[in-house]
Amino acid sequence: MTIQIVDTASVFQKAPKPEALEKLYTYRRPMEVKGFIKAYPFLVPLLVEAHDKIGEYFGPQSEVVLEVVTDPEADDERELFAFTGQDGFGFG
Repeated sequence: MTIQIVDTASVFQKAPKPEALEKLYTYRRPMEVKGFIKAYPFLVPLLVEAHDKIGEYFGPQSEVVLEVVTDPEADDERELFAFTGQDGFGFG
């Protein structure tokens, strides 16, 4: 049996920080978007990876806007959407 010891400090240092998203995305209602990302930090690496994929489909210079959207039929249900000039897709 082999045991692998992982230095968790180095793993977490490599993870992108929420502030990195501000360089990739435009925030619509920034306080809401920052609050959502703070509440769901696991989305940060996903959003960094998604930005590259979005660029493949819509072009690397496409502006992508993050917005927190509340379902009008469910007041407590909020989702984070990414919008381009073409379409929107949700996270959360």
